[in-house]
Order: sequence, then structure tokens, then C-alpha cells
Amino acid sequence: GVQTCALPISGDTGVERIGWGIALVGATVVANGATGLWMVSMGRRRKSSALESDGKHLLTDAITGLGAIVALVLVHLTGHAWIDPVAALLMAAVILVVGYRIVRHALGNLLDEQDAGDYEAVRAILDAHVAGPGRAAREPAIVGWHKLRTRHVGRHHWVDFHVQVPGTMDVRAAHELATAIELEIEAALGCGEDGGNATAHVEPAE
Repeated sequence: GVQTCALPISGDTGVERIGWGIALVGATVVANGATGLWMVSMGRRRKSSALESDGKHLLTDAITGLGAIVALVLVHLTGHAWIDPVAALLMAAVILVVGYRIVRHALGNLLDEQDAGDYEAVRAILDAHVAGPGRAAREPAIVGWHKLRTRHVGRHHWVDFHVQVPGTMDVRAAHELATAIELEIEAALGCGEDGGNATAHVEPAE
């Protein structure tokens, strides 16, 4: 077979013929990196935690492969064998951090953790329908809102909130107002068909 490197034997710390080794590892770095980026992008687009996590796994492989190349070159150039185990420890730390983030994100989905991005997006929409200093309210205008709650699991988004309207508004007008804001929120979050929904509870501002 092709000899890619000479391991330290009997005190010899030299690393020889690393060209083929770097080429092979470099090819895997490029392949894993490109595939990982594509999978993360597709996972986020399709709201798939599994696809996104697998993409991050491949990106981690690419990073650790790149670290191995750098360590190999440094050992070859300097003759300092201690660089190799230090690089291994650093790559292990990277794997632990990425693994923790993947598990943390998955547990957040399972336990219905509130999505900060969804919350801020909905809050901005509701604020726009309330008149403020020097700013007219977006139609349909409301007096205020509160009790906003959001959930996001995969591609599904659920939102519920209370909107405050004048007590003199009739039921039909209040229902149409609430429906218009619900549809605006669903469109902003990309709920789509069977992708969750927004529900407004109407109450008099008084």
C-alpha cells in the first residue's frame, strides 16, 4: 500500500511522506464540509431538526479533519510530537461542544421550549397594530395586546395571544380583526397548511 506517514518509533518523531495523507484527509474535509452545509441549509429550510443535526455532525467531521491536517503539518515542520495530542484534545473539545448544542436543541424541541425568534417576530407584528408616539397603527388597529405564547416544533408553529379592542366594537368586527392578524402572523412564520396556527383571544380594552 501507499505509506502516508512514519509513526514515531524508538524515539524518532519525524513524519515523512505526508503528501498522500494530507490529500486524502483534505478530500474528506471538502466532501464533509460541502455535504454538511447543504444538509444544515435543507434542515433549516424544511424545519427538520434531524437533517440539520446530521449536517452539523458532518461539519464537525470536516473541522476535526482540518485540525488533523494542521497538526500533521506542524509536527512535520517542527518535529514537536506533543502538538499531535494537543490537537487531538482540542478536536475532542470541539466535538463535545457541538454535541452538547445538538442535544440541547433537540431537548428544547421535545419539551416545547419557547422559540425566541418566533416570539420576537410576533411581538413586532402586534406592536405595529398598536398606535405609538408619532406612529399610526397598522390596520386593523388594536388598543393593545398581552399574554403572547409561542411554540415551535420542526415546521410547526403555534401562537396564541390576547388582543384588546374597544368595548363598543361588535362581535363580527372583532372577529374579522382577530382573523386578519392571525393570518398575518401565520404568513410571517410560514405556517402553511398543517404547519400550526395562530389563535387570538379578543377582549375589551376597558
